[in-house]
Amino acid sequence: MRKDFSHKLGNLNDDVKKWVSHVVAGAALIDGEVDSEEKPYLMKILESLFSTPEDLYAIEKILQAREVPPIPQIEAAPEIAENALKCILDISASDNEITGMELEYILKAAEALGMDYNEARSLIRFTFQRMRTEYFYELLCSLNKEERFWLAVVIFKSVHVDEYVHEKEIPYLNDIYRLLEGDMLLINNVRNMALQSSLNDLPKVKFDEMTTRRILRYLLEITMIDSHFAEIEIEFIRQIAEVLKFDPEDLAEIKRTVEIVLLDKGVKDETPTRN
Repeated sequence: MRKDFSHKLGNLNDDVKKWVSHVVAGAALIDGEVDSEEKPYLMKILESLFSTPEDLYAIEKILQAREVPPIPQIEAAPEIAENALKCILDISASDNEITGMELEYILKAAEALGMDYNEARSLIRFTFQRMRTEYFYELLCSLNKEERFWLAVVIFKSVHVDEYVHEKEIPYLNDIYRLLEGDMLLINNVRNMALQSSLNDLPKVKFDEMTTRRILRYLLEITMIDSHFAEIEIEFIRQIAEVLKFDPEDLAEIKRTVEIVLLDKGVKDETPTRN
């Protein structure tokens, strides 16, 4: 579903709007060129940021050049900086997809705004949580009963794979209840199968690529939500990806994204400090 962001731009002046559009274009290019399907949508969003055709043309040239632009420094009051970063995150995550490379670029944008690193990461985590809520709802609407049961079993296994249930993992167990619409008999069957069966013993399922990506991202969140990612959890996720016939390189990219959000892995040291 396409979203309208115009109502979020009201308190940004023209200079900040231009800067936001610059960063949005850069984030869109960071992991490859913008595809023909996404470009019209992105340009429509950017149109709402400008008052003159010349401004829009300058950003269109960035997208056509297919080179990620450097992020210029900009002075902004704390409230304006926060709203600008929220706008960038909302646009970048509007399709419930965001990559690790985009997040790293956006963190550098937050630094250029003069924002505190931890405040920027807090906004990123909030965005990621909202994305999860939205794509889990999409899963509820799209999966059939057999697929829901399979996912419920895998969620249970993901939470218990390290033989310890952290309090932050409990909401994911509640998602099993939602998947199975509160059917206690099915929930009990899920528990028994999760404890007694291997992944290869589960009923065979096949999802489209986007659904598979979102399921794996969701399961990776479970294994990292306690700020620890044990070797047994890494191997478990790899096995699920293998069962779903998902490309290992694509899995590594999703893993990297979740690590940036939940483990703060490798980003802070790469983000320069503003003088």
